[in-house]
Amino acid sequence: MKGYILETPVGLLVINQKGIVMDNFLSEILNDENLLYFLLNDVKIHEVPLFSEFLEELNKKKYDLVTETKSMKTLLEPFFQGNITISPLDSVFREQRSNLTEILNTIGITYSYDELTKISRRNAKRMSRDLIRESGQNSDVHIINAVGVLENTTKFINSYAIQLREWYGSHFPELSDKLVSDIELYAKIVSIYEKRDAITADRLVSELQVKEEYAKEIEIQAKNSMGGDLTDSQLAAIRIFSKNILVLVDFQKSLEKSVNDILKELTPNLFVLLGTQLTGKLISHANGLDKLAKMASSTIQVLGAEKALFRALRKKTDSPKHGVIYTWPHIRSAKYWQRGKISRLLSGKISICAKVDYFHGDFIGDKILEELEKKIAEIKERFPEPPKIEKKKEMGYSSKNKKELARKKEHHLSKSKYKSGVKKQGRR
Repeated sequence: MKGYILETPVGLLVINQKGIVMDNFLSEILNDENLLYFLLNDVKIHEVPLFSEFLEELNKKKYDLVTETKSMKTLLEPFFQGNITISPLDSVFREQRSNLTEILNTIGITYSYDELTKISRRNAKRMSRDLIRESGQNSDVHIINAVGVLENTTKFINSYAIQLREWYGSHFPELSDKLVSDIELYAKIVSIYEKRDAITADRLVSELQVKEEYAKEIEIQAKNSMGGDLTDSQLAAIRIFSKNILVLVDFQKSLEKSVNDILKELTPNLFVLLGTQLTGKLISHANGLDKLAKMASSTIQVLGAEKALFRALRKKTDSPKHGVIYTWPHIRSAKYWQRGKISRLLSGKISICAKVDYFHGDFIGDKILEELEKKIAEIKERFPEPPKIEKKKEMGYSSKNKKELARKKEHHLSKSKYKSGVKKQGRR
């Protein structure tokens, strides 16, 4: 016997082709408002024992069920033993839904069309609230936002570091990035000592834990500095600026530690393979670990290089070899002709690790990294020299391009001759 599963704002109806109700699962009849909610939010359907009883009745009557949606079939399949077919264009659903109030009246439920609409809206709001709550608890959201803030903070620190060096450099130009490359140490020296005359080796060693030889070199440079003298108010402004940079550096460290702890727990394999920054960037660019796990390795390889990829497709040139994964040390330090091969190899391993982390598999990060390093060594050994360039490419253009250039040149010459002819006529 064929039964049509009709989804309504108050529950499920099993009807025949004439619209007669044969079975139902309705929140009003069962006196429980949560039943319909659990039914709609099929993740929690196992919490509703009455639903399994309803399906047992359907199994006893041996229905051949017809449903409009794939989601309803997915919901019923684990419990129902008979056949379930999907038929969204079946005329029975369209005809009987237009008579829904009359059908509900036959089983003792009296609702108007407006009342059914209100119930439907109430259920939709409740589901939306739960979805928003669940998405807010998702660790991916925290990682994406934290990585975005971390990148911006790093940019601000680098930008402010350049300005601080230029500003304080007028007073102590020898304290350059060659002498003090660490911006945190540089900002501490400026904020604590202000004037270069106050910088001594003993104070640097005791207060900033600088190595003695290094501290002596800074002291010598301070004594023999050719920088100009600044007023107390100017030095005070520089000091405040350097303190603000130190606040940003502290914030960067605490945020990086927070992201680090989350990634260790959420993505242990990717964390071991790529580290904090790159793992966070990939999840951020993919817009979530679930999407990263479902991506092909070729997509992961160029993630973050979308502009270059589409430009290459538009102009029919070579596509980019890598996106954000370029910051991985083994790729960045490799020769230019080896980077494409290493990037392709790495993106494949990232794809594996992302899937294992997303589906909560075993920890295999250390084995993957060891295997990857061996293959990278093989690539470097196998391709120590750059590939030889073909003669056509070496000359500049292929035969097809040469013909195109000749045609353009001829067109340009004919155009210039026409313009010169027009000018001569004008002179006459």
